[in-house]
Amino acid sequence: MDHHALIFKELGIVFGLGIASQWIAWKLRFPVIILLLALGILAGPVLGLIHPHVMFGDLLNPLIELAVAIILFEGGMSLKFYEFRHVGRGLMRLFSFAVVIHVILGAATGIFIAGIDWKVSLLIGSILIVTGPTVIIPALREAKLVKSTSRYLKWEGIINDPIGAMIAVLIFNFILQGHSDAYHIFLDILKVTAISCSIAFGVRYFVLWASKHAFIPQFLKIPFFITLILVLYIISELLQKGSGLLTATLLGLIVGNTDVKITKELRRFEESLAIFAVSTIFIILASTLDIDVWKELSFRHYLYIFLLSFVLRPIAIYLSTIRSDVSFKERILIGLYGPRGIVAASVAGVVGAGLVDAGYEEGKFVLPVVFSVIILTVVVHSLWLKPFSKLFKLRTEGQNGVLIVGASPWSVQLAGKLQQLKLPVMISDHSWYKLSEARQLGVKVHFGKILHDLEYGEPELTVYNYLLALTEDDSYNSLLVHKLEHELGSDHVYQLPTHEETMGADFDTEVNELAKIDSSDEALFENMMEKYHSGWQFRNVNITEKYSFKTFREEQAHRKMFIFLIVRESGRVQFITDKDLRPPQPGDTVIYYAEESHSAEVTEK
Repeated sequence: MDHHALIFKELGIVFGLGIASQWIAWKLRFPVIILLLALGILAGPVLGLIHPHVMFGDLLNPLIELAVAIILFEGGMSLKFYEFRHVGRGLMRLFSFAVVIHVILGAATGIFIAGIDWKVSLLIGSILIVTGPTVIIPALREAKLVKSTSRYLKWEGIINDPIGAMIAVLIFNFILQGHSDAYHIFLDILKVTAISCSIAFGVRYFVLWASKHAFIPQFLKIPFFITLILVLYIISELLQKGSGLLTATLLGLIVGNTDVKITKELRRFEESLAIFAVSTIFIILASTLDIDVWKELSFRHYLYIFLLSFVLRPIAIYLSTIRSDVSFKERILIGLYGPRGIVAASVAGVVGAGLVDAGYEEGKFVLPVVFSVIILTVVVHSLWLKPFSKLFKLRTEGQNGVLIVGASPWSVQLAGKLQQLKLPVMISDHSWYKLSEARQLGVKVHFGKILHDLEYGEPELTVYNYLLALTEDDSYNSLLVHKLEHELGSDHVYQLPTHEETMGADFDTEVNELAKIDSSDEALFENMMEKYHSGWQFRNVNITEKYSFKTFREEQAHRKMFIFLIVRESGRVQFITDKDLRPPQPGDTVIYYAEESHSAEVTEK
């Protein structure tokens, strides 16, 4: 096989393993980084299927740096300034004191526990300041932490990534240039900050100007901004080594909080690009590992890895947040949860190899130590996040909550029934009058324009995993589903059927429309209102071994009804659509909309 074909083969293996890991992790609800690391090591040093240095040569490190810039830009776009206003004082401690304490503790532990040269220990300590937002953000969605704790972890993970990378690169340059004092590092930090902030704020004004004057055609907007990010990263690095990642993060933060239409489209594209970049980089970095180096690690090295993974961060977080707005329980949880990720791995890969090339033999320990910490923290920290958050009462309850948009008499009645079954439910409408009945029933309400308010973080959707778009406006229902399916998932958003005469016969929402009533009347808004005025009510029945769903339907054959949703025994909520569905099983609860009957409501048999 010639060299050209060999490179294509190895690239195919990298891309295939990356996307396979993402799918398996999604299917098994498993941290994807562990799979990426395992498959990368298997394909690289174990089986010898891929050789990144042969594939990319001198381009390997620059390509990794550009990919990390894309990842940090995407992370920055997910941060909102309104969140910082709520937890800003605590975050400033995490961005400053916690960073300094962690670097000092990491360096001291390396020197006195592992016996590593102080320069290499200082470098490893700075690299492991960072946590992994690509690990943390999906975990936060799954863990359902309270707002303040979630914001602390998300902001710290995204902002400290470029800070840690910047400090590590500056210390690396400090080591290679042989400076004998910290003055040069301090001066370089000032240069990095000035360059990054100047570029980021300059881009903000350009984005606002370009949007106002329609400077960039629609079809060029996404390619233009991706190119702009990469070019500005390169310019920033050329002006001051180590400033590129901070520039990329600040660009994401500022562009993401700029009120222009392109930001939403850019964020979706960036998220997909970031997933691809994470998959590719981790496979490549893992395949460059020399597994023989682990055999050279002594007990002192492994003790050092243990302390880096489980002891130093809790101490740094606890000390740095004394007398702050961060509660005692939050300080403990934040300290215990800090999985490292892609930035730590990529920086370690670059500076570790650089130290070895510069003649520092102990530089060979940088990559195995950092990768060991990544593996330990991703696995163990992910396992104990949920139990510790529950123990400290920092987890919101009710992960199967329902958000109903549109307060009509029948939707309020549905909300009341869901509340009776102890399912979290909130109903939203821009009419205070329409919400009056819901308020009287004690149902949680949101008054306002939901799409506008969500842009500013209200209402908080942490406990609401399902959307029911039940307004009388087909277009608005479709818009709600389109906007929220990205956040909630396409199988968690539902709307009333659309009217062909108003939306067009060929209109296809490609979303879940609620099913027909007895396979005849569609669940259109006016039909549901007509049923309500005819005395229909929402009822529930528990399916058991003795009282099956088939029996229930046979007993209720004389009544017209609409099976609306099923609450599975596991707690999962499933609304009935024409695409459905596994029939209700013993342990499930069925909620149905039915006409008035003289017989008592079915409960259980």
